Amino acid sequence: MTAIAQTTLIAACLAILIYIAVITTGNYFATQNTANQNPLSQQQQLDDELHKQISTNLNYSHIADTNRDSQTVLLNGMNLNTSEFLLLYDSTPYASKGHIALNLPCDANSPNNPLFQVLVGRAPDLVPTTLGYIGQISEPPQMCIYHAQFGFGKPVTDVF
Repeated sequence: MTAIAQTTLIAACLAILIYIAVITTGNYFATQNTANQNPLSQQQQLDDELHKQISTNLNYSHIADTNRDSQTVLLNGMNLNTSEFLLLYDSTPYASKGHIALNLPCDANSPNNPLFQVLVGRAPDLVPTTLGYIGQISEPPQMCIYHAQFGFGKPVTDVF
């Protein structure tokens, strides 16, 4: 056999193999599409179901392994009445646990007792968290530093 005939035969075999692969792949996805089960449609269905569950259920919270966020909220010049609150953080629908540090004005005679409460939980079920006073870096009454941990019990999605 000549070299041209061998090359032509190899090219024809390769073309047939590619044709078979294309037809087989097309048939596979065609049968999967009829059942709406290709990978993209499966992911879309999962996303749609999760969105529906989150948007229609007030008690849903997703517990994530990793959730890192840092936020600074400046309160300079703000005046709050006793019944007013300020939303500091909302991670809905993801339950969070973390640490909060606050720089607040305080009573110079009793800086261990903060003038403000920090409420944590899932709104409307909020509870006050215990704030620890850090006297080493505080300067009462203008600057008192407090900190607290939250989310190591019930799920927390809101910090007020």
